[in-house]
Amino acid sequence: QQPLELFWRILGILNKANVIAKVSMTKTKLSFILEGQNMISRYLNVKISELRDKTQEEKQIEQQSNINQFNSIQFVQKNNSVEKRNLFEIIFPSENGSDTPIKVEGEMKQQTASFDIDNGSWLKYEQKVYSVLISNDRNIFTGKDGNVDTGVQLEVEVKQITDDDDDDDDDDKKDDDGDDDDDKQDDDDQQKDEQLIDPEVDKEVETPDDEKNKGSGISIGIIIDIAAGAFAIVAVIVIIVIVAIFISKKKKAKKVSVPFDPDMRARDLPMENKYPSNSHSLDPLKKALENNRW
Repeated sequence: QQPLELFWRILGILNKANVIAKVSMTKTKLSFILEGQNMISRYLNVKISELRDKTQEEKQIEQQSNINQFNSIQFVQKNNSVEKRNLFEIIFPSENGSDTPIKVEGEMKQQTASFDIDNGSWLKYEQKVYSVLISNDRNIFTGKDGNVDTGVQLEVEVKQITDDDDDDDDDDKKDDDGDDDDDKQDDDDQQKDEQLIDPEVDKEVETPDDEKNKGSGISIGIIIDIAAGAFAIVAVIVIIVIVAIFISKKKKAKKVSVPFDPDMRARDLPMENKYPSNSHSLDPLKKALENNRW
C-alpha cells in the first residue's frame, strides 16, 4: 500500500499537449501526445476540459493552418479574468476500466504519454479551446510547472481522412498491439524460465547406462594416453640405438686408417727394397766373397 501512496503523492508536470483529430465522414478519432515529467505508468490520468470559446481571430488563424498556434503561457495571461462556468470535461481513462491505459515512455525527467480515443465527437475544436491536466491519483490534477489546476492549452491538428484510411489505421494499431503483447508475453515466459532454472538444482540425472558409458569413455582415454606414451618411449630408444651404431662405425673407421709414414713402411720391405740406391754397389763384394770361400 505504501509504494502506491508514494506514487500518488508525486505531482506531474505537463509541458505540452497535442492532439491529432482524424476526421472522416462518420467519426472523429483523437490521438493525444503529452510531454512532461513525473508521469507514472498505469496510474496516469488525463483531464481534458473545455475552457472557453475561441475568438474570431483564433478561428481565422486555425482555418488557415488547421493547427492551434497559441501556447499555454498566452492562454493563462489572457484568461486570468475569465469567469468560471460549468463547462464540459472528460477524464481518461474511464473508471470502469474499459479504456486502454495511457502509454508512458522515457525517464521521469523527460517523458512522453500517448493514448487514443476512438469516439472524439465531443471535441469541438472549431469553436472551443481546451485545457489539459494530469494526475497520478485521479484526485489532484496539475499542469504547467506542476501547479494544481494550471492547465496547458491543447494544440489541435486536424487531418481529413476517408473511412478506408481509418480502417487501415485500426488494423495497423491492432497489429502493433498484437506485436507488443507477443513481445511482452515472450519476455514474461523468458523471465519465468530463468526463474525456474537453477543451475545448482537443474542437473541431468545420470542413469546406470550413462555411468557405464562415462566409465568406458574414461578407460578409452587412459588407453590412448598409455599407447601414446609407449610409442614415444619406443621412438626414443630407436633413435638412441641408431646414434650408437653410427658412433661405433665411426670409431672403427678411425682405427683402420693409419697415417702414411715412409720409415714404418720401409721396415716391412726386403733388404734390396729398403736400400735400392746401394744394391748395385754391393754386387762386387758379394762376388768376391763367393770366390774366396774356404
